[in-house]
Amino acid sequence: MKDFDIAQTGITHLSFSAVRDYLVDRRNFRKRWIDHDFSQEPEICLIEGSAFHAGVANYWDQIKAGAETPDIETMRECSKRIIEIEYYKTKEPIKVRIAKADIGEYEKMGCEIEETVKEGKGGRKTTTYKATHTVDSILKGVVDNLANYTVERDQYSYKPELIEQAFIATTKDHETGIDNPWPLKMRIDMVALTNEPNRVIVDHKYNGKDPEVDEEGNAKATPAMILQAAAYVSASHAITEALGLKETKLTTVIFDIFNKKTGTMTKVEIEIGDKELTAWSRIYSTVQRELWQAYSAGDFDKNFLPNPDAMFNSDGWNEFMKDIDYSLEGKTRPETENKQDDFEAYDL
Repeated sequence: MKDFDIAQTGITHLSFSAVRDYLVDRRNFRKRWIDHDFSQEPEICLIEGSAFHAGVANYWDQIKAGAETPDIETMRECSKRIIEIEYYKTKEPIKVRIAKADIGEYEKMGCEIEETVKEGKGGRKTTTYKATHTVDSILKGVVDNLANYTVERDQYSYKPELIEQAFIATTKDHETGIDNPWPLKMRIDMVALTNEPNRVIVDHKYNGKDPEVDEEGNAKATPAMILQAAAYVSASHAITEALGLKETKLTTVIFDIFNKKTGTMTKVEIEIGDKELTAWSRIYSTVQRELWQAYSAGDFDKNFLPNPDAMFNSDGWNEFMKDIDYSLEGKTRPETENKQDDFEAYDL
């Protein structure tokens, strides 16, 4: 791969999102990362997530600037700008299908409700409901949750150092040690000091449900979170350089997961070690190699068909991590053990 010219591919970098797209649906990966086709209109959940992130980033900007109680109105304006930009990209009104029980909630937000009755076989009628969003209706839901966030985050004390910054770092092939063709791009929500003190990477997530919990009631990290955290840590030397630190890398990643339906937040803290870094490095290097081979072959249709085996499941992830354990111990896994081939079964 050392003689490979990435300029001919149109791909300037890879990110965790790009790798996830490649593993889950290669056709979608090609559309987004190779053909740069962004014709698909933004979904409401993505608009809400981007707007919430903008408001939260402003919250921490105000904290960093010395504010004791950040101004919610300033946060609101940051979110509104994002909503307006994304909303007016759409060619048609944004409509979402809703349950009858949720009509009142959407009407309070300012949505128009559309009722459709269809008659099926035997004269049986079915009724469906759709809510049409406006900028203000989307903004109301986001602002309500920003207010909840300012209360919920009080349980976590952060001293922000970097907020909403992008970094690009070179990485090495897992097997050969040669620089990978494409650098890794990270967009970090925040780097902060905690009370311990410990310097951590913080990632804000805006979801419609809480993470699963273990038998002791602690929030569980999904394989996707572990890989995303490992991707951040693998290139965190770029962050420490930007901060002028002697540390060569950061090892702790905290996911602050905000449930937009309940207005509550859950913290998932992940400490990344050699095992997790090896898992990410193996996957990232393999994706790089496959991309290089695809371009070398010049057969895009063949090389970028959807990969059904890459639809992940927890059993496959556990098997893959067992392989990592053996490799770190310098051992070969016995053939008698049941295992998955390569890395084609993790729950992302």
